[in-house]
Amino acid sequence: MDLRDLFKILWRRWYLLAPVLVLTAIGTAAVVASQRPLYTVQASIILMPPTNPLATARPNPLVEVGVHAMAQSVKATATSKHGRQRIADAGYAPVYNLLVQAQSPVIDVAYTDPSAAHAQAAVAQVMRLIADEVAAAQAPYNPAPGHAITTRVLNPQGTVTPSTAHIKRKAIVFAGFGVLAGAALTVLVDGHLVRRARRRAEVSVDAVYATGRAQAPVSVH
Repeated sequence: MDLRDLFKILWRRWYLLAPVLVLTAIGTAAVVASQRPLYTVQASIILMPPTNPLATARPNPLVEVGVHAMAQSVKATATSKHGRQRIADAGYAPVYNLLVQAQSPVIDVAYTDPSAAHAQAAVAQVMRLIADEVAAAQAPYNPAPGHAITTRVLNPQGTVTPSTAHIKRKAIVFAGFGVLAGAALTVLVDGHLVRRARRRAEVSVDAVYATGRAQAPVSVH
């Protein structure tokens, strides 16, 4: 069966396909109405170099490493199992994403949740985690005042972006399944009806043939 045959069947049995399509449309609308948008909150935190890098009373070797390398290291620890567990213990799903900008000490934090306020609170918690990790990494060296790497949040409230992509995906999947199911059902029913009509036709031909033989005159020699 090619596409032309399929379209012929669907056109011929439109009364079978139409109710399925109507139910699919209603179901798709219900799926869309029942879903809530997701909100992605993005914020950035920057690692600040020491204000007094020449202080030598208690040198900080991490300053020599550089704030960009420090940002990469902090990202690794903040996204480790231990770091994510801290966010979970604070009451947030540990599903945040961190990105260190190229050749930059800026760490971007992103968190997605059905509640924009909850996502903002989670981002703030991740920011505190990053600040704590920066301080903890330098704690063994007890850097002198002004010789420590610090952090500063660039946009405390973050940027809130609503997203309905997941709703569209669910609607497309539901609608596609409904259309395919309707087409399959129509083809199956059409096949059954065609076979039944063919059997009836064969029975009718046999009956006519039998009747003709019964009514045929018998020749007497």
